[in-house]
Amino acid sequence: IAAVAAKTWFAPAPAGLAGEVKEAADLAVFRRLLALAADTKGAPVTSATTLGFLHTHRSRLPLYAQGLLERFDKDPKEFLPTPEALIPPGQPIGEDDCAAPALN
Repeated sequence: IAAVAAKTWFAPAPAGLAGEVKEAADLAVFRRLLALAADTKGAPVTSATTLGFLHTHRSRLPLYAQGLLERFDKDPKEFLPTPEALIPPGQPIGEDDCAAPALN
């Protein structure tokens, strides 16, 4: 986690568009860590390690990350990963056309 933090939130942001892209990527990484910590299917030590690191370094996190961490502390279930969509059984619509041999 420390290596990820060093390359994301703790690293200086470049100016302009590159800085905006970095902030978006940082936010995505931070949200994934919160989802990892909230996931009840994972090992409790994973959640504890993740949250311990984030709380220990809270003051070094960007303001948006500090706000998300506060929201997480109030309701961790809000940060659970979205379940994967199930693929319905059967042949996909329109696949009959794709299966026909190509005309030359």
